[in-house]
Amino acid sequence: MVACLSDVKSSVLLRLSVVLFVSLLPAAARADAEGDRMLKESLLRQYTSSEADRRFDEHQRNPDAATKALGAGVSNLVSRMYQRELQRQAAAEQEADIWNTYWFAIDGGKEVMVSNENERRILLEMLETNSKKGYWRASQRLIEYALWLHPDGPTIFPGQPRDDEAALLLRRKAYGRDDKRELWAVNMLAKLYLVGRGVGRDEEEALRLFNWCANDKGENRIARSDEEDQVTIRTRCSFNAARMVEKGWGVDADPAKAKAMREQAAAFYNSKNKSQHDVAKLEEMIRP
Repeated sequence: MVACLSDVKSSVLLRLSVVLFVSLLPAAARADAEGDRMLKESLLRQYTSSEADRRFDEHQRNPDAATKALGAGVSNLVSRMYQRELQRQAAAEQEADIWNTYWFAIDGGKEVMVSNENERRILLEMLETNSKKGYWRASQRLIEYALWLHPDGPTIFPGQPRDDEAALLLRRKAYGRDDKRELWAVNMLAKLYLVGRGVGRDEEEALRLFNWCANDKGENRIARSDEEDQVTIRTRCSFNAARMVEKGWGVDADPAKAKAMREQAAAFYNSKNKSQHDVAKLEEMIRP
């Protein structure tokens, strides 16, 4: 957590304690040494004898002047460092607030507003960090932005969609170990193969991935509260596979088989959720 203001000032003062100790305590000894140095440097600086004597007399009348000047300089330095530390802390707090606000919105399936380049940077850093930690909502939103599937995609990734980057991230999420594999990523990767974005167009591979997702039992998967509902995503993949069979994408068209696949998927969903939705209702509820 961010330190309180007294802790910040204490930290700055502590770093300068050695300087203050050396500079302020042995004042008398340093004053004599300063007088000798001035006399010696009068030659180096080509002072006239009268100018050298005047400077030396001023030093003798006020031998603490150099020490006081040094003390004032150190005090000003402490103040400047203190102010800079406060500014840094304030900027860090503001960035942390933006980071947390964005994450709470995205984790709740809500939208975020990005109004400048700094906020865009913070959003991307937050999404990438949480994606690496395994939070599927962060990965999913990152993919949607990169592929320009989300309305704010051109703002977050200006210029053009990042198809290759999206496909790479999806492969990492889809082909992980059983306990790490994210089924939403398998479904999305299958759709990329279907249309040929970031990967070569391959309808057979798309159908294989949809079926793989639909039939994933998750025996070796570690249950996590931050995962997408596995019943929903498996049903979604089943419906997508049925659409491919119905249309003849990557396989001979077979409307009867597609119908049976949809009914089987609906029965699976209803049995797990103790519901009684028909196929048409579920296809409206569960987007591809």
